[in-house]
Amino acid sequence: MNRSHIAFFGLAIGCATGACGGRPSYWNTPVFAQGTAFGLTNGVAVVDDADHRVVVLTAGAGQTLSTNALPIGHGFTSAATSPDGSTLFVLSSGDWPRQSVSDEAPSLTVVSDKSFQPTAVRYTMSQPLASLAIDPLGRYVVAYAGSGSTASFTQNPNEVVIFDLFQPPSTSGQPANPVSRTIRSYGGTPQRLTFTPTLNRPVNAPSTSARRLLIIETQIDLTFVDLDHAFDLPTPRPDITVRLTSGTSAQSVAPAAVVVDGNADDGRIALRTQNDHNVYTIQLLASQGGAPSASTPNPNDFNPAINLTDVGGTPSDIAFVRTDQGLRVAALVPSRSEAVLVEPDTSATTHVALGAPYSSLSLVTNVLKTPTDVALLWSGGSGIASGVALWALGVTVGQPYRSIEVLDIADPIQAVVDVPGSDGSSPSSPPRWGNPQLKVLETNSGGDFFVLDLLQRTAAPLHTTSVASLSIAPDGARMWTFAVGGTDLASIDFATLNPVPLTTNFPISSAFDVKNSSGGRSLIAVHAQGTLGATVFDALKPDTATSRQTPAILLEGP
Repeated sequence: MNRSHIAFFGLAIGCATGACGGRPSYWNTPVFAQGTAFGLTNGVAVVDDADHRVVVLTAGAGQTLSTNALPIGHGFTSAATSPDGSTLFVLSSGDWPRQSVSDEAPSLTVVSDKSFQPTAVRYTMSQPLASLAIDPLGRYVVAYAGSGSTASFTQNPNEVVIFDLFQPPSTSGQPANPVSRTIRSYGGTPQRLTFTPTLNRPVNAPSTSARRLLIIETQIDLTFVDLDHAFDLPTPRPDITVRLTSGTSAQSVAPAAVVVDGNADDGRIALRTQNDHNVYTIQLLASQGGAPSASTPNPNDFNPAINLTDVGGTPSDIAFVRTDQGLRVAALVPSRSEAVLVEPDTSATTHVALGAPYSSLSLVTNVLKTPTDVALLWSGGSGIASGVALWALGVTVGQPYRSIEVLDIADPIQAVVDVPGSDGSSPSSPPRWGNPQLKVLETNSGGDFFVLDLLQRTAAPLHTTSVASLSIAPDGARMWTFAVGGTDLASIDFATLNPVPLTTNFPISSAFDVKNSSGGRSLIAVHAQGTLGATVFDALKPDTATSRQTPAILLEGP
């Protein structure tokens, strides 16, 4: 008899003997554990909606497991983690619609895992929202309706709620936190949100100030919100909406992705669409009519200027790049097996033949340390065996035929996963750690991987006997493969690429490499069945014989 069944049996005996008389209602609510585990820096967070809590699992010496339960709002909707893994954001719909003063309002709970004693702070909202956008710099979170379900009979799909995580929650103070905004709508609703880095706005103005923007993509246009003035009193600065057309007709086009140039003094924005051959470049210039009025007492000091450049086909990916001739927007056009470089001011183009229909790119300049950019190219999800290539932007404009280096990988690539790390060359970075020179390439088969070394130009293959999920350790030293719903997993150290086979007694739903409280690292394999279980491995010396299983984690009441 496994230990989970023992726990259930003990509960049944207790109730039969009258020990459950007058117990709280949560004991009668079934536990739903599927799809609710999130990896954090120091543990794994499990959302237990039935008991309105997040349970944080922390590993200790000897593969022991401890739990900390933190309350969240009623009606769990969705959750997401911060990019650094230190925080979990949980959206709840509350008791909606409220029918008594004791019913809960919709809320966002911020669970901090910066130590081994997690804490939670809750912000309330005026209506339930299903989607989250997380600021990569850690200051803001935005809730919006997105494509998620709603608990409201009537809802405003153009409402966004902005939370300033550097300030405490405030519903009656001045300014309030969070604040709600309804963006100007021409028929579209928010689909994707992008936070810009700090930019000096407006460009080419006598006076500029450092600020950050929120870019909201709808099905038909773009909206800009000045985050540094979103909480202004008595009236925040209004949003600015840019209506998009193809340039040849008044028909709207659908945004597909936005990228931002990281140069604070330039701060250009580029856009590709789903159904148009143009690349759109936008620069936010000084406003010519910024005097306050009754309708806009706090006007914006910038207006968008937009250029359209036809690249000959629908671009599948874009990026700002530094070339031998200056700043360009690089656009991949798989239908023509080429890339196009767009000069953002003049719309002049340079066409670069790639030899294969590459559809995705990412910059790897920080690894190769070249004065101009280098991009890694691959075909994501296309099923075309074009492998990967390196594109050197330093010779692209003058001698484009010399800019492509094809690496010897024949398999079609589904995704490219970064390996964390730092080479220690930056004065602000810690000494060298991890393996930033490595990329893990996931193939379309789901059972084959390549570990690509950008410095050595090698690609080591790894094979699994069935479709496997991949988890990269945050310290950049190893990766884990496991079959969701199976009991097999393996640890692969990046120093040797030697797989260490491991196994568990119960099917694995997710696995997370985390710090443990004794100063080492642990792998927590979560079993989403019954009242949730977990198996803990020593991540630095993985061995099934020394692993430890903990069953019935959510059986304990809050």
